[in-house]
Amino acid sequence: METLCRYSTLLILCILLIPGVASSAEPCYRGVITIPAASMQPRFNTYSINNVGGFLNSNSFGHVNFYAPLVLPNRARITKIVLDVYDNSTTASIDVHLKRSSYAAASTLVDFDTTAAAAPGDNRYTKGNLNILINNLNYSYFFDLHFWNVGSTSNRFYRLIVYFNLFDCGSVVTVTPMN
Repeated sequence: METLCRYSTLLILCILLIPGVASSAEPCYRGVITIPAASMQPRFNTYSINNVGGFLNSNSFGHVNFYAPLVLPNRARITKIVLDVYDNSTTASIDVHLKRSSYAAASTLVDFDTTAAAAPGDNRYTKGNLNILINNLNYSYFFDLHFWNVGSTSNRFYRLIVYFNLFDCGSVVTVTPMN
């Protein structure tokens, strides 16, 4: 057991550091990673697409989809995901799914659907209060992007923003003032 003391003109504060207890845990780190349009790869090479780095769209008809990996450190915890798109169509939409894969099977963890766009133009969709623990030992993670009923360039994908914590950012350390 080790004692760490900090002195102040008003109070002396000591914290007991016990190995293996939350107070000796790794420090919290809050991070952000962006999945830009340039990272999206088409499922088939026959799609008619525009991927100019800053945005991605397709004028192929029907259903067009793309994939991009999500690479975070093991034990990272996703807390929020933001989707930035341009939606100027009442008939076409963009769906994005965060998926977790163990070999051939994949399950959906988070869904975005732009069919109910608030207004034509640039739109931001947010999924907050997430608590998705990354387990790289058993799974891999990727985004699955779908353009639906396209045939024009009226919808664009810009980026996904992933907010995450490393380690336990919610830990509370008990501090006991000493007399």
